[in-house]
Amino acid sequence: MVQYYAILAVCTAMLAAGLAAYWALLFRYKTAFEYLPFNTAIFDLISHLPDAKSGPSLHVMGTVLFVSGACIFLALISSDFLTSGPQLLSTVFAVGSILLSIAFSVISMGTLWQTRRIDFQAGYKIADFHDLIAAANKEIEKVLASYRSYDFTAQPFHCFYLVTTQPFFGMVSYPASEETANFKTHLQLLAEYTKKPSPFSTNMICGDESAIKKLHQDMINRLRLQDGVKRAKIEEYDREAEDGIQKLEAAAAKGVVTRQAEVPPVQFMIIGSRLFEFTLESSGPQSEIFNTQVITDTRYSTAYMKMFDILKRQGRLTPLPGGKSQAAE
Repeated sequence: MVQYYAILAVCTAMLAAGLAAYWALLFRYKTAFEYLPFNTAIFDLISHLPDAKSGPSLHVMGTVLFVSGACIFLALISSDFLTSGPQLLSTVFAVGSILLSIAFSVISMGTLWQTRRIDFQAGYKIADFHDLIAAANKEIEKVLASYRSYDFTAQPFHCFYLVTTQPFFGMVSYPASEETANFKTHLQLLAEYTKKPSPFSTNMICGDESAIKKLHQDMINRLRLQDGVKRAKIEEYDREAEDGIQKLEAAAAKGVVTRQAEVPPVQFMIIGSRLFEFTLESSGPQSEIFNTQVITDTRYSTAYMKMFDILKRQGRLTPLPGGKSQAAE
């Protein structure tokens, strides 16, 4: 009996110490809990406060002491049905250890789930422009395969939006790349599918002839070539881009391709429910991205679709602060 009450005293002290740590958090950072729903406040109290000054020590102390005390208490209660006498102490700690392992395993898996959920919402980065083209090709192939699997009956997620100066990614930067050729082929298919009875939702905003010409000049003029060779290359790329855009316009339903004098430096592409937001810099013969965020969240995609429609209705694109028009090339 003495062992029973001694163990009870220990687990009670641990529970009290854990609650005291939580109370200290509440008292010290009480303003952080204002206006929070009860369930949110409990999770914040256990794991992390929305306050930059709060540290982990009280959270760790409170959770470890409270959960350990609760496990020992439950083990003590269950030991009444399992054993008594000299075996009480070893039984309590054996059962308590099992319960503690289960408790912290649940907490660990919950933490892992939350971390993965944050990663999912925050998206991921793409390293360079060629990787962006390859990733876009894979996503387009997936969404086109889905469209075909529905017998060409469009669903809400059968959509493609693109805002960029020159729509044929890699034409100048990676002319010999298979990914470049595949992306151009995919654009043509996306345009053609807008004339199906249940059309695929394809929408593009790209630069007009002068904007594309300026882009090609900015890229080619940095090369160490004779002026005549530079002019020939610029004309070649201009002609190839214009021919490609005319084919898209001819293949697509009316209004699918919109041409503007300016395109913002931060551009985007929506493929299905996946958003590609990227900033491109044409500082030489190759375009490079220095910030590409890929997010799989229909809320983001829907918001960007609405922005696309607003920009299209305005009839022009106003460049974002901090720079001239940029392009995917």
